[in-house]
Amino acid sequence: MRLRMFVIALALLFVASLALGAEVNLTADSMRYDSKKGLFYGEGHVKLSREGLSLVAQLVEGDMDGKRVRFIGDVRAEGKWNEDAVELSCGEVATGFGDVRSYHFAGGVRGRFGKRMIDADSVVLSGDAFSIEKVRSFVDDELRVFLSAAAIDGHISKGEVSDVTARGGVVLKSGPKKDLPTTIRGSRAVYSKARGSIVVSGAVTAVQGDRTLRAESLVYFLASGRIEAAGKPQIVFPLKGSSAP
Repeated sequence: MRLRMFVIALALLFVASLALGAEVNLTADSMRYDSKKGLFYGEGHVKLSREGLSLVAQLVEGDMDGKRVRFIGDVRAEGKWNEDAVELSCGEVATGFGDVRSYHFAGGVRGRFGKRMIDADSVVLSGDAFSIEKVRSFVDDELRVFLSAAAIDGHISKGEVSDVTARGGVVLKSGPKKDLPTTIRGSRAVYSKARGSIVVSGAVTAVQGDRTLRAESLVYFLASGRIEAAGKPQIVFPLKGSSAP
């Protein structure tokens, strides 16, 4: 009887999701329901399929109203998020079955998200927004940019990043096709697709070849590799024929 009630309740949960315009399919080798706590648990070959995105994990637990569902152990996500292909692996994922899709990947996140490769402690995808914490590597193939920072937030429109804000120990590396690679460090960086530039601020240094630029802030133009510095700019470069002391 308890198992039957659980199956009925779980079916109602999925019907509610369908009413919101989303089809949800959750399977596992075994499932149980705690009627006192209103929680369900699944174990073994857990798989969630929803709107083109699939999650597989070792365990799942959540409440029956679908507000909180947690996937645990060797979690892998594959499929589509909006118009981007997703291939991510991590320790756990928290989500819900509301009308706005939102996934919180945690426990070491690695993989590809559209044209971007990610290596970070956590990633949140919600609607057209993304938020990444303790970012070891964020590489955008289209922009030819590498980023690392304490945190990165941004938005995606039609498969392309429209804006990004990076904070805390920002390291930016970019390699325009016709110029030397540039490494820029600062405390904050803001990218705008509309302007085609990245504004970096906070004790900024930019290194290109044997030249070093120091300033309070600078603007880096991605297409040309041009840099405009502001706030006590200083350029350091070796003289030809000179030797380091």
